[in-house]
Amino acid sequence: LVNCVSPGSVSPSENPDMDYYQESELSFMGRTGTDMENANLICFLASDEASYIAGQNIQIDGCRKKQ
Repeated sequence: LVNCVSPGSVSPSENPDMDYYQESELSFMGRTGTDMENANLICFLASDEASYIAGQNIQIDGCRKKQ
């Protein structure tokens, strides 16, 4: 079985000054995610510490509001 990561809106680290206001308004956290937050989750899922997690779709979207 495999795990799936479903990211929400992500602000690219190479362009942090871009305006992502509209996307951040859709998140209960009030901001977009970062590429590092997504990378950290992927690294965790690939590690031995997550060996009992299988067949999951994990959303990393800051509790995105439904439109």
